[in-house]
Amino acid sequence: MRCTDPAECLYFLTKSVWADCDTCAGTGWAEDTSASPFCGVCTGSGLIEYDEAPGPVSPVACSRHAFQVNRVRALLASTCPNVAVSA
Repeated sequence: MRCTDPAECLYFLTKSVWADCDTCAGTGWAEDTSASPFCGVCTGSGLIEYDEAPGPVSPVACSRHAFQVNRVRALLASTCPNVAVSA
């Protein structure tokens, strides 16, 4: 899904830990029986909020999350140049 408010999206991505989607195992793709090509749970990102799932968050999920956070930070900086972005 497109982010309509980058500041809200950045807060949403950084307020909690993210892990691989349980439904698509982090691939972002739906099953063959779905009408959409993307996973309906994670909307194709392969990430969901981590909630006491067994095992640690995978390094792949961590790098995918970092990529999404950096993408939204860049979007925020380009759409709202007067807003400071803190880590």
